[in-house]
Order: sequence, then C-alpha cells, then structure tokens
Amino acid sequence: MGAAGKSLRGHGQHRKAASPRLHLKDSCYGRPPHPICIRRGQLYWPRNARNGRHQFRVVRTLTDGHAQVRRTDGAGQPISVSTVRLLAVDEHGDGNFYRFMGWTPGRYRTWVCAAGYDREGEMLVLVLPEWHPRRPVLVLKQSLPFAVTGPGEWMIATADLSAPYPARLKLAILSPYRDPGRTVCPAPAWRRTEC
Repeated sequence: MGAAGKSLRGHGQHRKAASPRLHLKDSCYGRPPHPICIRRGQLYWPRNARNGRHQFRVVRTLTDGHAQVRRTDGAGQPISVSTVRLLAVDEHGDGNFYRFMGWTPGRYRTWVCAAGYDREGEMLVLVLPEWHPRRPVLVLKQSLPFAVTGPGEWMIATADLSAPYPARLKLAILSPYRDPGRTVCPAPAWRRTEC
C-alpha cells in the first residue's frame, strides 16, 4: 500500500503558498507616493526596457548627484544612477523613469508626526510620512517615552519601513524632533474620514 499523498504533486510535502506577500499598497490608502529624497534601502523598478527590467535597491548616495544601486536578485556589480532621474515625477506624482516599490526589510531612522487622537482620546494617531503619509498608526499615549501635547508635533523614531501594515512596523519612538521640512520628508496627509 502506498504512502498517503504519494501521488500528489510534490509527493504530499508541505510547500509555500503561491500568494504574493502583503504590500503596503494593498490597503485602502493606495500606493505610497514617490519619494522626495533618496535614502539607503529604497527599492525601484525601471519603467523602460532600456534600463533593464530588474528591481534594484539603493546602497548609498554619492556626493556627485548619483546613487549607488544594486539589483535585488544579487546579480551584477553596483552601478551608479542619477538621483535627478530617480526622483523625477510626472503630473500625477508617478516616477518618470523609475517606479518606487518600497523599502528592503530592516530598521530605518525616520520621522513621525502626531496627527490627532482616536475618538475616545486614549490613542494617539501617528503618521510616518516616509512609510505612507495617509496611513494612521495608533499608539497608546502612555506608551510614549515623553508627553505629546497635540497634533503637529514631530518625533524621531526607528521603524521597519517595508512593513505591509502598522503592527509590523516595530516602531520605537526615540525623542521629540523639529519638523524636518518638505525637502526631505513628505507632508502628513491623514484624514479621519479615510477607510
């Protein structure tokens, strides 16, 4: 008598599901907008075949207006790409030459803005504009290492910006901070009516 599942594909062995992994864009808030500055760990996809059709990540920024990038499949040497071309967007805010795909997994130092309170006033609504400027992250007011007096206050934190939803961010608020400005950080755009 044959073993159970022997005639199945893979001989009944467990295998990973064929579903793609969750992504930040898979929510009602849509895709995060194209970045306004280049940071290590960002992922991009070339929009035309002339540049090759391979996703790459930013390894580091160079002082001559270029960024050193490497293909995510590990093939090939790092290459230099113009930061002007990486950041160029069309009238809809989409990348002209490269599509922003997200971040490689890892902890990043990032800015956090207090956007408001939940309806009961127990939870503070935070926005991480580099992760997604419209998506709220709820935290208990008492869990912060310092007092936040209200909306509009900025903080510095570490978080995994590749997370598909807030619970996976591994958010750690470090200290109060000044508004970094719109040249390096997008404006928070959370509205209570969304979703």
